[in-house]
Amino acid sequence: MVGTGLHNGMAVHSDMVIRGTDPVAADTIGARQLGFKPQAVRYLYALGKDNVGETDDSRIEILGMAL
Repeated sequence: MVGTGLHNGMAVHSDMVIRGTDPVAADTIGARQLGFKPQAVRYLYALGKDNVGETDDSRIEILGMAL
């Protein structure tokens, strides 16, 4: 999804599925795949700053294909 979420966003068609136990980490990886650093995405920046989830992609274990 690119844009402002489900209501105003546009679907991105891909053969990739991102899943995980930490939704912040999953969104961080999704943002990176779209070319954004988590610091550039307001809610990811805030959640990472408040230690709600992991936004440092070097600390996120990725199984399957590499970034």
